[in-house]
Amino acid sequence: MEKSIAPECINPLKSEHLNEGIKPIIACINSMSEEEEEKKFGKFRELVYSDNTRGIRNVDFYGDPKELANNGFKNVGEGTYVISAIDDANKFSEEFKNCTGVFVTGQDKNTGKDISFISHEDPWFFVEQKEGTKTFTEDLRAQLLEMKNRCVPGTIDAVIAGGNYFKQVNEDEPYTKRYRDNYRSSIEILTKEITDALGFEPAVIIGPKARGGGDKIFYDNAERRLHIFRRNTGDETSESYIPRDFEKKTKEWEKSPNHPTRWDEEEENNGEMWM
Repeated sequence: MEKSIAPECINPLKSEHLNEGIKPIIACINSMSEEEEEKKFGKFRELVYSDNTRGIRNVDFYGDPKELANNGFKNVGEGTYVISAIDDANKFSEEFKNCTGVFVTGQDKNTGKDISFISHEDPWFFVEQKEGTKTFTEDLRAQLLEMKNRCVPGTIDAVIAGGNYFKQVNEDEPYTKRYRDNYRSSIEILTKEITDALGFEPAVIIGPKARGGGDKIFYDNAERRLHIFRRNTGDETSESYIPRDFEKKTKEWEKSPNHPTRWDEEEENNGEMWM
């Protein structure tokens, strides 16, 4: 039976928005070297760009906008966002640096199979640009409402991942506040759209990165399993949380041993920290 509980009373980390017996999206967080990550995700790319008999969707933030649109992926150009089509295929996306991603799944009313979509969005577009916020939220809301219409009530789960939260370590360091502010605003915007459309607050399935680098994420649709590959894990920033607890979590992230004690000029110059 569909649950009718006020969104602010639902704890998504305890699956209180799901019917009994319905699995939530589960995260498997892996720490790998850059070489190991590339080897793993290179196989996915090879499958996608060959005959793709396994039906894997590459939600390619860096892909050609026209080609993405031809595949049913919502976007408005390079460096903006990509929202995949809704289907029962496995999906992956790479290089979530300051970008966030939304991962939504549910049981199709007609087929009984799980269907899903994922997104990959850059806060420099959908947070910092007023028109970007409007365009992105309209597309995201449309996709969320399509999921709601197509899926059995009480079977839909939605989570957020990605993003950076850099601690300020030098008084004259101007960049980190922008990243902290953008991450905060990203979570606020995504949470509002998901809550308004689906009726529950999403879980943030993994916290923000404390250093540079990009998450690589593979979604196993049938198992509802999100495989997240991140360079530095095992501290407070790797933990899931509820958006309403954001302020409390920031205090924990400040204690992260993965935070740098100073900004390395080499990392800054090659863009690893900031992209």
